[in-house]
Order: sequence, then structure tokens, then C-alpha cells
Amino acid sequence: AMIGASPGGGGRWLPLAAMALVVLAMARPLVHTGDLPEPAGLAGRVLVMDMGAEPASIPELRLAAMQLLNEAPAIATGLVAVAGEAYTVVPLTTDRNHLSRYLRVLSTEAMPLPGRAVHAGWAEAERLLARSGLVAAQIVLLSVNEPPAVAPALPVSAHERVVLIADDSFSESWVDYAASYDAKASAAGDADGLDDALLAAAAARARAEGLGGAIELAPWLIGGAMVCVLPLFRRRLGE
Repeated sequence: AMIGASPGGGGRWLPLAAMALVVLAMARPLVHTGDLPEPAGLAGRVLVMDMGAEPASIPELRLAAMQLLNEAPAIATGLVAVAGEAYTVVPLTTDRNHLSRYLRVLSTEAMPLPGRAVHAGWAEAERLLARSGLVAAQIVLLSVNEPPAVAPALPVSAHERVVLIADDSFSESWVDYAASYDAKASAAGDADGLDDALLAAAAARARAEGLGGAIELAPWLIGGAMVCVLPLFRRRLGE
């Protein structure tokens, strides 16, 4: 007699059921048992300070940076300063006091090399985030006045890039500059939306990657498939 056959035909569905359960198990389905992690704990950003701007504009850069820090204190933040070269001033941290201390003392005179090689700031921020392990990240260039010269294109980034103009000089030239780095330009008054966008991206990635508490159903489905197949083998041994 063939496996799966029976006088009444009642066992014919067992191989099909087992196959269906195995196929479902291969999809690795999950049942979420709890809330997703807090998005702020999965997100981070790097603030790139354009220290090649006019010294009189530095207070405006500090003010815009402090606004971002104060409105989302749980988001890990790093600080990069760029003039002729770019430097990591503060690695990613949620210690706002530590970040504030360095922001207060940043000045054009403190930069080792004068200039305005802002593209180096983008690249330094990417290096800082490359080893962070964050689910979602954002690079925010804070600048003023006229945009710097566009340097050779950077590699495509996995992180959102934003140019935040800290004074009232927002213009189409800033939009064009941002587009050359696959970024978006934003006026200082729109800073609130940056937090919302970053947290929404972190929450979406957490859902997509199943980072919340969950039970993997694959072992249970495989067990169900074995239960379906076992009677067939027993029937054949009995024959």
C-alpha cells in the first residue's frame, strides 16, 4: 500500500497538511508579544557644524544645534565640526550636558585648519555612524548664509541627510546644494519635523525587522508537520 492511502481515504490530506506547514515554517512567521522598543533608543543623528562660516554666525549655529538637542534628549547625538578638515568633537551620546559643553566652546579659531570643506563633514559623519549599529540615523549639516561649493559626489548613504539653515538665508541655492548630496534643505523653523521623521523611520525599521518581543512560530509548525506525517509511517509499518 502507498503511504497516505487508506481504505477510507481519510489519510490523504495528511501529506498536504504537512507540506503546507513546512512551507509556512520556511517563511519564519512571528507573533509579537509586546510593544516595539522605544524609537528614540534605536535612532541617532550626527550634527555637522559648518565652522567655515563667518565667525559672527556661529551663535546661530549653536542655537539651532541646542534646539535639536533639547527637543529630543533621548536620541543619541554625535557632533562633528568642519572647516578646512572635519573632526569628530563628540561621539554618539545621550549626555546633553557633555554635548552642550563642547557646543559652547566651538569657534572658528579653535579649528586647526581654516577653510570650508563641508563635504569632509558629510564624510566624517558617515564614518561615525558606520560603526553605530543604529536602526535609523540622520546627518544634519548646520550652516548659514550662502551654501559652500559642491565637491565631488559622496557615496549613496543609508542615512537621511538634511541641511538645516540656521539663519534666514534659506533659498533655492540651498535646495540645489542639498540635492547634490541627496539631502533635503530645511529652514531653522522646521527643525521640529526632523525629530518626527527620524523617530518615524526608527519605528518603521523596528517593525520591519521584528525588533519587538515575539515568538517564532517555525518550530511549532515543523512539529505540526511531524504530527501529520507520523500516522502515515505507523500505518505503513503496520502493513
